[in-house]
Amino acid sequence: MAFYEVKTGQRVADIFASRGYYTAILSQLVGADGVVYSANPAPRQELHDRLKQPGMDNVRVLDGPFDKLALPQDGSLDFVLLHLDYHEIAADVRRAMNARIFAALKRGGSYGVVDHSAKEGAGDSEAKTLHRMDKLLVIKEATGVGFRLAEEGKMLSRPDDTRDFSVVKIRDKSDRFVLKFVKP
Repeated sequence: MAFYEVKTGQRVADIFASRGYYTAILSQLVGADGVVYSANPAPRQELHDRLKQPGMDNVRVLDGPFDKLALPQDGSLDFVLLHLDYHEIAADVRRAMNARIFAALKRGGSYGVVDHSAKEGAGDSEAKTLHRMDKLLVIKEATGVGFRLAEEGKMLSRPDDTRDFSVVKIRDKSDRFVLKFVKP
């Protein structure tokens, strides 16, 4: 989270939060004065159970379709994270979702996308089979709604990854891209 410069008091979101692993981390980082929106396409009992733990009062759950993502559309968020699940979202939903994330962020706010790398030029053809995403497609889609690619982290790079296996079976050996987009 240091790469994304998440700080105490910020308003942030965890998209496709699943059981809330990053929601919990973000909750601790932004503290009691911050807010974390935790979004899933459908309710997840594991997330609701996790939110009963002490110190999670700053989390707001948003369940529903991502093309209608219920983030505040007032430009008040500092950061939005989508970690290892961009490939799970249908192509026809991603544009609307990215536009809603853009509207939710303040000027200078950042949008972090981390996912398993597909072969360059694969688009999203390997999304359902290998659970991988083409980094260049993510960049095209995010910049297509107004974001500017600010930085790419190499901390999860694995140059030895052949990118031809499902990450569901061999998760810890995949090359992952770490992108930081900014709302100008």
